[in-house]
Amino acid sequence: MDLTYTPAQKAFRAQVRAWLKDNVPKQRLKSYDTREGFEQHREWEAKLAEAGYSAVMW
Repeated sequence: MDLTYTPAQKAFRAQVRAWLKDNVPKQRLKSYDTREGFEQHREWEAKLAEAGYSAVMW
């Protein structure tokens, strides 16, 4: 079994890492159970979706 990454997988990893480096909030987001925290998380999720890095979760 070959577990090495393909060139396409390596390129995707590099792309995602670069995006995260540029976009992850510098400060930790506040808790969901506060209004401010809820808005921070909403903004972060919107940013992820805009970049194509969002998925449905339960």
